[in-house]
Amino acid sequence: MDRKDILELAGNPPEVLLVDDERYALEEYQELLDLDGICAIIETNPFKAIEKTLETPSIRAVVTDQRMPQMSGAELISQLHKRLPPDRQVKYLILSGYLEGISETKDIPSVKLLEKPVDATELSDAIRDAISGGTGA
Repeated sequence: MDRKDILELAGNPPEVLLVDDERYALEEYQELLDLDGICAIIETNPFKAIEKTLETPSIRAVVTDQRMPQMSGAELISQLHKRLPPDRQVKYLILSGYLEGISETKDIPSVKLLEKPVDATELSDAIRDAISGGTGA
């Protein structure tokens, strides 16, 4: 049983999926978000992240690093945007030290770019805005 299953059994389904190839960064973000009352699950593999998002309707935001070896964050978002049903509203946040050249998401209105390093308050505020129905951009 993974964290997603445990959260759902506890009646607190995950609202956010964090994606990065660096597990330690994910665990740190997850811990900080947990302290702020945001239920998050983590994934280091972008292909598995797509599957988790498709299989978990409670996920309302995906936060991804831009630079990952298997797939860029923008490509991950583009794939999700194409595969999710139109009535499924998911917001996206891209974290990157290099925001220039991220054009794959220009036609997806629910994408927000955050420049690394991002502090816990900034990340938490951006996620809360996204999952509460904020503009996301």
